[in-house]
Amino acid sequence: MLSVARRNPQIEWHQGSATELPFADGSFDVVVCQQGLQYFPDRAAAMRHMARVLAPGGRIALNVWGALDRQPFYVALVDGIVEFLGEEAAKSAFALPFSLNTAAELRMLASDVGLERISIRFEHRTMRYPAPAKMVTGFMVATPIASQFQALSVDRQRAFADYVADRLAGYVDDAGLAAPMENHFLIAVKP
Repeated sequence: MLSVARRNPQIEWHQGSATELPFADGSFDVVVCQQGLQYFPDRAAAMRHMARVLAPGGRIALNVWGALDRQPFYVALVDGIVEFLGEEAAKSAFALPFSLNTAAELRMLASDVGLERISIRFEHRTMRYPAPAKMVTGFMVATPIASQFQALSVDRQRAFADYVADRLAGYVDDAGLAAPMENHFLIAVKP
């Protein structure tokens, strides 16, 4: 991702650990974390470092997925993974993405590092794709368990995609898949 991002010469890109950001205290006016905090091995340390690199009056903006049971596409996908690849595959692929999903936990992470004016908003968007089964297949090859999915025969891959698409039938309109997705957004300020 960084090699592609570095094609934009207007931005200086750095690679580093979110739990040990390689920047001086008060270096930034804004810190953005897009769908990342739930994956960090030490969320509290990551929040400490995000707050540390903020200048006074600086803002942090982050988002994470809502709970799995509020994400119809992913519920259907996990059902398919369990059916075709087993419980362990489902756990390894989807244990973390939806693991930070309450306003209380987000608020605590921000307040514990001294951030103020904390605002959390749940927002629903619609995932759209014209062909649900094709979306499933394309999505699976981008997951941590892509090799397990690709090890299935072509017929089993097609059966998997159809299995998930059947569970999403109630979210299909004339334009294709229209499944709701929930995100939780946090905005806070460093005093």
